[in-house]
Amino acid sequence: LIAMIEKFSAQYGLTLNRGKCVNLNMNTEDTQKNSNGDDIKNKKEATYLGNELNYKADPHAEVSQKVQEAKRTLWKMNDYWKAADASKKWKILICEAVLKSKLLYGLETTHLTKSCLKRLEAFQIRGLRKILGRKHTYWDREATNKNILKEAIEEAFRKETEANKQKKRHK
Repeated sequence: LIAMIEKFSAQYGLTLNRGKCVNLNMNTEDTQKNSNGDDIKNKKEATYLGNELNYKADPHAEVSQKVQEAKRTLWKMNDYWKAADASKKWKILICEAVLKSKLLYGLETTHLTKSCLKRLEAFQIRGLRKILGRKHTYWDREATNKNILKEAIEEAFRKETEANKQKKRHK
């Protein structure tokens, strides 16, 4: 298979970077070889197009990496929200646009387990709680995940009052 990839790639002027090629073995310990006979190094994990792959095809490592990247982005956005006089509506819309794309990039072809989906949902709810200024249900029994999502949707689709529009025009 590797020899065929190299053969057909060459027809278009493309070559494999043998230094970057790795083999993720699943269900075997065999080594693969390049067309010149050199072994391709076996690894248990590899990064491909910014996504973490592993020999178990386990999505948890990938989801963990995406959540960490999105947390860093959310933390950086705090400075923007403090400096800008953005409404909750805009914060929610920006959060959904920026963080969702950051969080979900590359996961569209991944088989996500229930625990992975719960982890992604928990991150989303945590961000919405922060924007809406709502505490965890431990302190506020009314702030259930369902209520947080409902409040965020209502806030995102709320029309600006005429007074707010005039206030923004004068700034």
